[in-house]
Amino acid sequence: GGGAAGAVGVVGVFAAVGVGAGAQFGGELRGGVVGEVEGVVFGAGADDAAELFGEMRQRTLFCVEYPGANGLLRYNDLFLDFLRSSLRGLYPERYHTLMLQAASYYAGRQEWERALERYFSLGEMRLAADLLEKIAPSYFDSGRWDSMSGWIDALPGEVLAGRSFLLVQRAKIYAERGQHARA
Repeated sequence: GGGAAGAVGVVGVFAAVGVGAGAQFGGELRGGVVGEVEGVVFGAGADDAAELFGEMRQRTLFCVEYPGANGLLRYNDLFLDFLRSSLRGLYPERYHTLMLQAASYYAGRQEWERALERYFSLGEMRLAADLLEKIAPSYFDSGRWDSMSGWIDALPGEVLAGRSFLLVQRAKIYAERGQHARA
């Protein structure tokens, strides 16, 4: 099919913008799955990363700097969408694996929303439910009911059927909002 031609096109884009001589094709796409350009995620060593980030910042290569984040870069939204759709179209299994790794990475950093976003986008509802069970008490206690109820409601019935803890959390949110009949 068109996979090889598409891969050449993606590589050509990276070569045309000059994204680091040492960077590899997979590195840019891995960074695109996560969305941030960090040495650990991007796949560059510390010395290479500093040089690469400086070049990217100077040439504004498809990235923007987070305000007040000590130089942390992220891909602009249009380029990030391009990276993700390219990877998903050319290498769907690799995309799935990398998105799962990204979700795990974010969960390890306690960036729950980002982890859940990836689980839901992949259709990994059981993994999303596992994470929701872990974070539900702190989200409930901190009043983040809209987020919790939205995520719980997005889970299919067959996943929720075996998750009484999440059903109780959802009922507690209904009760706190005065929707006792729904609780």
